[in-house]
Amino acid sequence: MNNRLAALFVAIAITGLVSCKKDKAKDPVPEAPARMLSSIEENDFRVAAFTYNSDGTIKEIHTSTSPGNTTTFTFTYNAEKKPVEFVSDEGYKSRYVYLNGTLDRTENFENGKKVSESVFTYENGKIKSNTLFTGFPQHDGSVLYRPTFRTVYTYHTNGWLMKTSAYVLSQPGGSLELDHEYVYYTYDDKKNPLFVISEFSQIMLHQPVQANNPLIERRLNAQGAIEETTMYSYTYDAAGYPLTARASTAVQTGDPLIINTKFNY
Repeated sequence: MNNRLAALFVAIAITGLVSCKKDKAKDPVPEAPARMLSSIEENDFRVAAFTYNSDGTIKEIHTSTSPGNTTTFTFTYNAEKKPVEFVSDEGYKSRYVYLNGTLDRTENFENGKKVSESVFTYENGKIKSNTLFTGFPQHDGSVLYRPTFRTVYTYHTNGWLMKTSAYVLSQPGGSLELDHEYVYYTYDDKKNPLFVISEFSQIMLHQPVQANNPLIERRLNAQGAIEETTMYSYTYDAAGYPLTARASTAVQTGDPLIINTKFNY
């Protein structure tokens, strides 16, 4: 994964990784008009910016980790407004492959050469796993695609994402082994402005972005021990979109890491 995507990863992590199903016992709440996110700032530095087509689909995403260090992703759509590919100005491209209208896999290219595939599975209408198959050239000139990374998702009974488990290749020719997990305990009921790039985030970062924002999250190592705990707090506008977010991550030693984020529409 391109290191310049770290900025987008942080922005996505702050604005939430899950969707929830509304409690059917409650009266339905009318949806407010969607707000179009223009940029995200972290500690007063702009880490992401968005431009849109006239039909409301995302045209470009610009991510930055330092002044003058920006990567731009440009999206192309089909007649149904489903994305068919995105390309970066650094030579990366992902081509979407649909099966019965559902994203089945992507074919990933670097400088025009196919290097990997991302293959998705689903369960009860939700994504269950995302496996990266990396291409390994063979002596006869063919390419063998082997699994090198996988995320597996577990959900609460109400539809909230409960856990993301990451598996990595232990050694060349070996099997995928659990590396770490993220466990999500509770969420707010507000809107996530990055929901519109959920598939993009899933492809690039193995992080699905959906409807709501996490309040408590823990990272566990492969043995199940807690490595860090992150507490989130937000301020919102009248339509329920976050204006600011504060993420406080407590690690085993040292002071908590604080990230203050501002969302501009």
